[in-house]
Amino acid sequence: MSEIRRIMSRPALQAAAAYVLAQAFYLFTLAPTVLWGDDAKFQRQAYILDLTSDHPWDHPLWVLLAHPFTKLPLGDVAYRVNLFCSLLAALTVALVFATMVRLTKSVWAAAMGAAGLAVSHTFWTHAVRTEVYSLNMVLLAAALFLLLSPRLERRWLIIAAIAAGLAVDNHIMMWLAIPGLVVLAAWRLTEQRSGVLVWSPALLVFALIVGTYEAVFGRVRGVSFNVESYIPGPRQLGVGLAMFAVYLVMQFPSPAIVVAVKGVRESFRFRPLAICLLLVFVANVGAVLKFTTPDTYVFYMLAYFVCAFWIALGAKGLLEWRWPRARAFRAALAAGLLLATVAMPVAAYVAAPRLLPKVGITAARLGMKEIPGRPALKYFLCPSKRGYHGARNFAEAAFRELAPNAAIIADHTMLQPMLYLQATEKARPDVHPIELYLQEQVPFALAQSKERPVYVARTEPYYDLAGLKQHFEVVPAGVIFRLVPLSH
Repeated sequence: MSEIRRIMSRPALQAAAAYVLAQAFYLFTLAPTVLWGDDAKFQRQAYILDLTSDHPWDHPLWVLLAHPFTKLPLGDVAYRVNLFCSLLAALTVALVFATMVRLTKSVWAAAMGAAGLAVSHTFWTHAVRTEVYSLNMVLLAAALFLLLSPRLERRWLIIAAIAAGLAVDNHIMMWLAIPGLVVLAAWRLTEQRSGVLVWSPALLVFALIVGTYEAVFGRVRGVSFNVESYIPGPRQLGVGLAMFAVYLVMQFPSPAIVVAVKGVRESFRFRPLAICLLLVFVANVGAVLKFTTPDTYVFYMLAYFVCAFWIALGAKGLLEWRWPRARAFRAALAAGLLLATVAMPVAAYVAAPRLLPKVGITAARLGMKEIPGRPALKYFLCPSKRGYHGARNFAEAAFRELAPNAAIIADHTMLQPMLYLQATEKARPDVHPIELYLQEQVPFALAQSKERPVYVARTEPYYDLAGLKQHFEVVPAGVIFRLVPLSH
């Protein structure tokens, strides 16, 4: 037994154990197939290696890295891409754990920080489905791990620069983390009295990675940036901060959120890291406060990531208090905090969809759209996607209802699963799914109805139902609706 303890005390094995536990958890809650909207879009793009880079929200680097996973002999294509995202998320958890073990010398504290991140709502959600954020987080975690090496050598700086460069290549929001990383690196290099030959290669590598990516993909060409659009007024500031507080509690509905507050103060034991974390946190919150999209909570991912470090540092300080003198008591306290950090969020996310309607909080009040096969509260509030086939069921049912050579007007959410099935499984190649602006729908339907049957996916605000009803009878056809021309 003592030999096992000795072996498991090695940091690499501890980090490996953290990875295995996180990966097992994400595999258990992983989405088994295609999902809606962007998930299905990215799953399709990864399969066909679509490196489109017309907009800042295109992610060709992510597509390039995800593509090999579409070849794995496991499940369908969508499952394989979901698996890719889960691997990145689990590796992020392991890197956060390893970094905090190195810093705090406490496995309990590091486990609490890593576990808090692992089960936080947004991080967990994007660990079990297809999105680009897990790649952001693993690259940031790798950069921090390297920059906090016992001695910041040139090789670690270069690898950290590669990670940081790829992060901003993957997502433009990752630029918000760069000032904090630069301050951390510069502070540590100054303490070590390292010369220009130590840090200049890393700076060059970062510039080459970012510059080459922009030259090849041109993702931000033509994108305008207006600082004023990110500065909230007094009312917007109050509302934005209130919403961020709600989002933050949603991420950590456990004692971990209180421990994180203590962790902010404890972080100043490691002053370079404290400044880095604060810069990342403030930059992220400040840049996103004015956002008003329904998925604004996602864009605070960097702030949630920082909170994981504060949780670990706060737990370290808590476990060092002198009042729990007995070792057994301290171990019980640590175990209890860790259990609460994991169990309470999981329980809250499972219970929320059932409890909120009982107090009058519905999906409609929260701005969540109900569509066939997607109970909104459960889909958005519970990160687990275990056994979820709603998007596939809808797309397959729609294809069964569509007449030969039909066209179907669909919003982005419902369009993408159909495009995914066409691309990856060659389903209904005769069908033409299309997303149109409101003003384009009636002209399109009128022109197409002369040659083929025309359908709409839903009868909701996205669709110009009033305009369409002037020319068509909207007839239910299973999960979709057929536009039958009126006889005049």
